[in-house]
Amino acid sequence: MCNLLAFGLPTNVYAQEADTIVVFDGSGSMWGQIEGRTKIEIARETLSSVLREIEPSSRIGMIAYGHRQKGACSDIETVVPVEQASRSVPQMISVANGLQPKGKTPLSDAVRIAANELRFTENAATVILVTDGIETCDADPCALASELENLGVNFTTHVVGFGLSQDEGRQVQCLAENTGGLYLAAKDADELGEALRRTVANNAISPNEDDFGSEISLGRPIRFIFRDTDAGEQIGVRQLSGGLEHADGTPVENAQFQLEYPEAKGNSATAVLEPGQYVAKLQREGAGGSGYTARYAFEVPEGEGEYLVEASLSGSLTLNLFINPNLPYVKGEAFPTAVGGSRPRFHFAIYPIVDGAKAEQPAATIAGADDLTRPLPPGTYLIQGNIDSGTSVERVVEVKPARPTVYNFSFDATRVFVDAREADGSPVKRQTTYWYDKVPSGRNYWVHGAGARDGDLQPFYLPTGDWVVNVGGEGYGKRRSELVVTVPGDFRDLRLEVGEGRTLTEAEKAMLEARGSGCLEILRVVRDGCLVEKAQLSSIEPSGEQPAASETVTQKASVAPSIIFNNRSTKKTVLSFHESDAGAGRMILGDGWCGRGGCAARDVEVPAALMDAVRNGQTATFDLSENALRIFTAPGGFEDTLTVIENPDSNRPVKAVMVLAPEGQTMEPGKPVSEHTGVRLVFGDAFTGKRYVVIDYPPEADGAARIVLAEGWCGQGLDCAGSIAGLPAGIIDALEEGRTQTFQDSWGIGTVTVNPEGQRNFIEVAEKGKYGKFQLLERNGSGTGDKSSAAPAPSGNQAEASQGNASGTMSPPEEVSLDDQVNRVFGVFNINQTGASVDEVVGNYAHVDQCQRAPTVIWPDGTMARKQFVQPQGPDENPYKTVASGQCQISGTQFNCSLTDRQNGDVQNLTFKSRLLGNNHYALEVKGQENSWLAVSCFFPDGELRADTVMPNGRSLAELIMERTDAQSPGMGFDRNNMAFRGQ
Repeated sequence: MCNLLAFGLPTNVYAQEADTIVVFDGSGSMWGQIEGRTKIEIARETLSSVLREIEPSSRIGMIAYGHRQKGACSDIETVVPVEQASRSVPQMISVANGLQPKGKTPLSDAVRIAANELRFTENAATVILVTDGIETCDADPCALASELENLGVNFTTHVVGFGLSQDEGRQVQCLAENTGGLYLAAKDADELGEALRRTVANNAISPNEDDFGSEISLGRPIRFIFRDTDAGEQIGVRQLSGGLEHADGTPVENAQFQLEYPEAKGNSATAVLEPGQYVAKLQREGAGGSGYTARYAFEVPEGEGEYLVEASLSGSLTLNLFINPNLPYVKGEAFPTAVGGSRPRFHFAIYPIVDGAKAEQPAATIAGADDLTRPLPPGTYLIQGNIDSGTSVERVVEVKPARPTVYNFSFDATRVFVDAREADGSPVKRQTTYWYDKVPSGRNYWVHGAGARDGDLQPFYLPTGDWVVNVGGEGYGKRRSELVVTVPGDFRDLRLEVGEGRTLTEAEKAMLEARGSGCLEILRVVRDGCLVEKAQLSSIEPSGEQPAASETVTQKASVAPSIIFNNRSTKKTVLSFHESDAGAGRMILGDGWCGRGGCAARDVEVPAALMDAVRNGQTATFDLSENALRIFTAPGGFEDTLTVIENPDSNRPVKAVMVLAPEGQTMEPGKPVSEHTGVRLVFGDAFTGKRYVVIDYPPEADGAARIVLAEGWCGQGLDCAGSIAGLPAGIIDALEEGRTQTFQDSWGIGTVTVNPEGQRNFIEVAEKGKYGKFQLLERNGSGTGDKSSAAPAPSGNQAEASQGNASGTMSPPEEVSLDDQVNRVFGVFNINQTGASVDEVVGNYAHVDQCQRAPTVIWPDGTMARKQFVQPQGPDENPYKTVASGQCQISGTQFNCSLTDRQNGDVQNLTFKSRLLGNNHYALEVKGQENSWLAVSCFFPDGELRADTVMPNGRSLAELIMERTDAQSPGMGFDRNNMAFRGQ
């Protein structure tokens, strides 16, 4: 006992082997630096090293806090459940490497959650808190420690204070002292490593030479393909440096791992490796100081022949430049400028945002507009930009993980042309022009230039506001003019003709002196520029994007009967794994699993190794050659992701990326997703027999219900368009069980109440202030959930009305099946004819560019138009002009279209059938074309473009694009989730 105390270890450390949870600090302050390195980087590396020293049979897990949201005290997550270290440690290392600090420090609640997960009142339990800050969520860590000590069987908390001051340390030290644990202060990487070894790895067993065999193996040849993002170009020795480590941290000899030139043999790197676990440590170097450090784990499985490791390492940012919202910058076109010199006209500095503040050093810089893409780690960034020394701006962007982020960067600058004239009206000689944000005094201007050369006027690029210009011929003295110029912010070119000898009025001077500087600051981004609006960094919230797989490790229960995946693009549940007693299993692929046509349902036996890789998030590749399938599990270390490729060795393989489904989602093998599949309920007016509402469960809806409202459903003479929306699956159960319950539709704009006020077999529909009440007229299809309490078949007038008209009187008058209504294309699209998948199209920044410059619009009534962005001549003018238009005759889902080019009169006839793929995207089977075209929506959930983006003229982007030349209503719109709907 005395010896234990002498070494500073509490007596209960070895009294009983305890399950352990590491509580890891992911708060924004972890971006702070120690000796030039961020604390999160030091903590990741040190924890990864120490975890490898843990006895494999010990049980350990991990909780993180502050890593997902800013300002949320509830941001606490069990990222790795407690299990044997041999299984949990690789996950903990992967999670730590992917954490992106963001939020607050709810350390007390995190420790409490850890204690409860360890069942501390029943079992010995140890919590190790690693924190760089004190409690920030109105909790008392000292009181908590006393409570846990009193209730626990053998509970201990160790606290590692990383970079804490003495006063801060005292505020968290009680967590350890009150539970018999250690408080260890660490001010640098070495001390952090020592502290973690004394707590996390106190049961470590040193390796024994007898554990290692003496046989020498040549190993297995490995090919590596590295990209910044899924859709990025392959990178290699020109961009990367680094090497490999074994799972125990020992380096792999350089001779076994070589970076290569991808353009030579198609490899980013090659190696010869024994089967086992490895960690790649790579440094990505990009232009302008950009880049990142990538660490990820992968496994080389047993077997012969070449093995492929393919990974997307981080993220990237591409800027689409706009001088102002009405004037995109076109690469390659001449850039007129009043500011002399041959220097770059655009400059950018891209800074990480650390705990609500700009980092000291930029992560990347850009000079010019030739290369506007930079590789960057996922996270939030402040972009400071300067255009031609006139205007500086700040913009905030969220860089997404594993796929390219394309950001439309507008300088909101107006081109201002100044034409200085002599008294006789002739142009001045050798014009010089100076711009001020205050009363001119000597050299207090922020930008100057000529303004005119050889009779041609050249523009300055100025922000909105009131500025002073001093202009005239060089050496003209008092003949020069000085006046206030208002740049109004409508972004139309401003042209000024200025005579000689004008001076500021006393009123103008008084105005300028009263306001002070017109610029908030002269912001230097290589060149000085006037900044009129600062980005509000302290209020930045996460973008709402789906977290990267590298930032999230989802709990996978080893005894779960099935593991469910959704298609990443369509969000549909299409894949499930089911275990057998022998450890092997079955993989069920639902019909349409690839997100488009040509991929039928599959039921495949899979080996136990594949089940283990899926369950544990291991990076591996499995060739199921008998079934013509290739499966990549946890590609690039993304543990909740897998890729399925059908016919991988053919010229046209079918590929889909899957992501782990939310907890509780099911997909039983050999059964449809919904027990109600095939059920179809028709509601309407029992007196007239008119049918207004259909609720059904289409197979492709993955268990959800669907509601179809006929035009005019809200009453005669009222304007209520037909629409289609999703509903929760339980609506039919509530209806048939007689429960009164209200359900929200998938657009968030309407509700359906079943059995209102106890009236069985009735529904009430409410949407945007409109209302309708309907009775169940008929039910078709029993599904597997048919109940004896289903509504009786209509009789009398009801039955006669239904039989007298196969389609009832449901509007529109033509007989249109539900499937036809769902699959009829409408919206705003980039029409892609290359044969690429939806994922490949939306992952390419060219998709956003095409949507902004030349979108195609298909209205619900069959009108079709190609639009083109043209610089407007006034603030109220719509910049999207129709360049080709026509009408489509629709029969079912077949469109017979005739489009006329408005410039040359050429006519294009086009016949196609449309099929909904999900998320507003459609496949177009074009007559005479071997491959289907894709109508890839410009607006869709999680897309780069938002339909509700407000343009300078106050109208939304979607409204401008959808505006019709015949002045008719578009008959469609986009909801708050960026989803298209019929009706306005």
